[in-house]
Amino acid sequence: RDGKLERYCQIDRNVAGWMRMSDEDKKRKIKQEEEGSPQAIQMNLPLAYVHIDDMMTYFAQTFSPNRVMFYHTGKPDEASTANQIVTLMNNHAIYGCYYRETLLATFACLKYNLGGFKVFWSKDEGPNLAKDVGGSDVLTIDVKWQGNKIESLDMYNTFWDPTVHPTKLAVDGEWCATTRMVSHYWLASKASRGVFYNCDTAL
Repeated sequence: RDGKLERYCQIDRNVAGWMRMSDEDKKRKIKQEEEGSPQAIQMNLPLAYVHIDDMMTYFAQTFSPNRVMFYHTGKPDEASTANQIVTLMNNHAIYGCYYRETLLATFACLKYNLGGFKVFWSKDEGPNLAKDVGGSDVLTIDVKWQGNKIESLDMYNTFWDPTVHPTKLAVDGEWCATTRMVSHYWLASKASRGVFYNCDTAL
């Protein structure tokens, strides 16, 4: 990954129109912010971003769900079963924010010529107030939702077996991983529900 970070950073600078300001421009910028008077400051127009934004608009319209993301074209005798499957898939798509994640991955592909998703089964739990056999209120932790989720890959924090091409990871790759920062509360909450184990040292 370290060998790719410089490339990603350079691409993001180019897309954003980043440039290093001269001392004179810094003074003029400060004066503009303090006084509100227009100042002549050198600019680098983000032309690459304009083209990427145009392409993103096309893909956003292509993938945009008019009502739902998934449909079926099953035969009449398959309609009942197909409707149930598609209803479940659309429930997953809405809860899992499929459309947003699709656009994020598409944006990465357009910028870096590389992007993707990770797909996993997710289960969300939450508190539920119920009655015990004696009629007293008890607080339980129940499953609120479970299903397939997709998350777009943050290319800055994605690692994979460097001996294979990314498109061949599922076939020939030995490993792939992603990293992210989470809060102490998040980890403690997951550990208390048994999602993660052996977290005593970290907590």
